[in-house]
Order: sequence, then structure tokens, then C-alpha cells
Amino acid sequence: MNAFKTLILLVIATLFLNGCTSKLHMLNLIWYDGKDGKTTFHEYLKRANPIAAKHGAHLHSELYASTNETFEFNPDLLFVVQYPSFGGMFSVLTDDEFEEIFELRAKGAKRKILTSCDVDDSFPTVDGKIAILNMVDLKWNVSYETYKKDYLEPLQIIASQYSGGLRTAIYLPKLSVQGNMAMDADVIFVQSFIDENAYSAYLDSQELHSLEKNLVNLIGEKVVQPIKTTLL
Repeated sequence: MNAFKTLILLVIATLFLNGCTSKLHMLNLIWYDGKDGKTTFHEYLKRANPIAAKHGAHLHSELYASTNETFEFNPDLLFVVQYPSFGGMFSVLTDDEFEEIFELRAKGAKRKILTSCDVDDSFPTVDGKIAILNMVDLKWNVSYETYKKDYLEPLQIIASQYSGGLRTAIYLPKLSVQGNMAMDADVIFVQSFIDENAYSAYLDSQELHSLEKNLVNLIGEKVVQPIKTTLL
């Protein structure tokens, strides 16, 4: 089965997770294939954008790129696409123009994780020079609502004292359905700070250190790493 037909089956599987009519958010984690992979994949994105827009889809997040190759889990590119519905996503992927450019997607990325996710956009967002990716694996008996109340809400209060906060909505992946690595993160969000000094002061704050002590009861693992926004 070729990669395009596999993707169509992915869409059908997503139907059973999301239903047909509600907005659909798809988290994409991409690893480029070789030195030309970035150019090829970004060419795919440039050509896919107007096709997606024709069917009511658009980027829900910025495009985020890795800044450090030493992290264990280190995708080259992370972004979220919002579709108006399952039908909207199916329309994009079955568009003749999309099928024509799909080979660029396959050639540009050696590894992909694509999963639907819920979105919590209840927090205000800020736009700063520093972007920090957070990927969190909750303990099996901890709900997102508990994590939000006991950690995320007080975290935003602390960050705001240092000219920081959330850069995006909070994304809650449902499962990994593509790629050779399971998506272990239950919660993904990007923090933003006005500059390096503000972020350093936030990291050194006693309030943050006290709050972090509560995490041992809430999470299994987490990844926190600087990233950068990137343009097509």
C-alpha cells in the first residue's frame, strides 16, 4: 500500500475518534529526510496551504523548529492544523491537487507522527522572543483537569510575573497513528517570554521551584526545550 492510501486510511480512522462535524485538530511532528528534506517538505507546505484553505483548513499554531539536536525527543518541525470537520480533512486529502504534491511530503520527511488532539484555549496567550516547548506525560491516574488546576493555572500566574505565559493553546494528543514511535505526551504547550533575561528570572524563581515539587505526584516524564518559530 502506498503512502497516500495509508494517509487516507488514517483519516478514516480519525473519524471514529472525532466524529464527522466538530472541528478537527491534527498535530504534526516531522523529522526531515537528509540535507534536502527541509527544502522539500517546506515546498510541500507552501503548495498545500492554498489547497487546505480552499476547504476551510488552516494552521492553528505557528511552525516550530528545533534549536538543539541533543534532546532525546527532537522533531525538526512541530505544527497543528485545524480542519472545519472530518469531512473538511477528507476533502483536502482527496483533492486532486493535493495528491499531486503528496510525493513531496513523502520525500521530505523520513519520519512523521500525526495524531488528532483536543485543544484547551482557555488561557490568554503572549508573544515573546523566547519559545519553550513542553511535552508532558501524565501519570495514569491523573486527569488533565487535575493537572490544569494543580499546575498549569498557578504556572501561568508565575510566568506572567516574568513577562511570560502561553504562546499557543494547549494541545492534548489522543494517540499516535503514524510513524515508528509512540506519542507518549498527554499534554503539549509552548511557553513564551519577552527575552532571555525574563526566562532566566522565571527559571530561578522560588515560586516556580515550589510549584515544581508538586509535579512528582502528577507526571511521569516531561520534555522542556527551547524552540524557534519558522516561516515557510
